[in-house]
Amino acid sequence: MSNLNKSTDSLPVLSVHDLAISYRVRRGMLQAVQGVSFDLHRGESITLVGESGCGKTTLGLSLVRLLPKQATITRGEILYQRDGKRVDVVELSPRQLRQFRWAECAMVFQGAQNAFNPVLRIWDQIWDTIKAHGGMPKAQARERALELLAMVQLEPKRVIDAFPHELSGGMRQRVLIAMSLLLDPQVLILDEPTTALDVLTQRTVIEVLRRLKEQLGFAMIFITHDLAVAAELADRVATMYAGRIVELGPVEDIFYRASHPYSLGLIQAVPTVTGEFVDLTSIEGSPPDLIAPPSGCKFHPRCSFATQRCREEEPELQAIGATHAVACHNWQLVRAQAEARRAPRPTLAEPTQTGSQPILEEGV
Repeated sequence: MSNLNKSTDSLPVLSVHDLAISYRVRRGMLQAVQGVSFDLHRGESITLVGESGCGKTTLGLSLVRLLPKQATITRGEILYQRDGKRVDVVELSPRQLRQFRWAECAMVFQGAQNAFNPVLRIWDQIWDTIKAHGGMPKAQARERALELLAMVQLEPKRVIDAFPHELSGGMRQRVLIAMSLLLDPQVLILDEPTTALDVLTQRTVIEVLRRLKEQLGFAMIFITHDLAVAAELADRVATMYAGRIVELGPVEDIFYRASHPYSLGLIQAVPTVTGEFVDLTSIEGSPPDLIAPPSGCKFHPRCSFATQRCREEEPELQAIGATHAVACHNWQLVRAQAEARRAPRPTLAEPTQTGSQPILEEGV
């Protein structure tokens, strides 16, 4: 799939090849991630979108080997590269993993409150993180922490000595982002960091992430079910369904020329507040049983484009352009419908004083 990745002279910082992950449950083996492959380059942002249960978070956790005990990586590689050296994260020892996390690849989780020790001040938790990785002198570490807290638009001297419960949800989320960047990782993974935040705070977090990525040059994997957030932050979008990437391409292609019926269905289910009125359509049915999935394409029971071939033969992710790939036998028909509809690209609207939820508006 190298021809489908972002054009660059450098090698990717992260390459995932044919990754498969299963959970052992009472009924058998649940296939949470199946045959996922993609490359991530320095300074690039990839957003994973899809319904709950599609495998987004499992994929993110696997990249830093934080899967629960019931999960097993059954095949595939997670290749990480820095300064000409390449390692397979799947093969790292516990000691090597401890150094890899935070220093090379950091993850920001959805529940900021649950990520902190409630009885320790923010500085104590920052210092514990730095000490665990060989770190730096304490005075230098505190100066670095203050610098990062300022970069995420917080009052550094007040926040650094506060307890987590003394901070709002948005402030805690930004502290987590600052902590994730303490050791200058090349890759930052964010698992729905804007969920449960009001529109004002969502806007702040998104602007902070955009500015930090430009300043520090890290690569970012953003996990979300919010298409507006994906449109704001992504260079490329990967649509996941039933544990597979079913479409991967530049953000403009996904929103304006979607070529998988699931991608198109997600976009058609999002309301807009500007432009011509477009009827909203939901995706009928429910996600498949990942212990006993349907034959052929896993989306065919919910797909209006499905044919007999779809019911019998599972499509592979294939290139339909220099940087666009899709797993669909009838992608030409899907794209034709998407281009005829020309759905406005979702974006987060500028917040109002009374707004409390994200509002979608037509992109420019």
